[in-house]
Amino acid sequence: MEDDVDNTPAKSSEAQLRAAARYRQKNRLEVRVKTRERMAKLRAAVRDDHEKLVAYKLRTRAADARYRATRAFDLASRQADRRVDKFVQKFGHQAWLDRSRREDQRDM
Repeated sequence: MEDDVDNTPAKSSEAQLRAAARYRQKNRLEVRVKTRERMAKLRAAVRDDHEKLVAYKLRTRAADARYRATRAFDLASRQADRRVDKFVQKFGHQAWLDRSRREDQRDM
């Protein structure tokens, strides 16, 4: 029976991620309230202690930099999509097609 279970690290961590996502989806209001309470306590603790504030900001900056470094392509493509949507909204779809044709000809 135990031979049927594949407990490789990748599969078990993927399963854990899926289970955590299901839990958050199912209990999203409860999770949101708990997160707000936790962050309020953290902000209160950091506000009172300057050293904790500096350490918190350093951790946050490092985490933000890691996020941007690992997901740079995704972030850039989302930004490009937003720019396209705004252009189409402002000037129309035909103007976007004309512009992209001109850019393609310029690149050749």
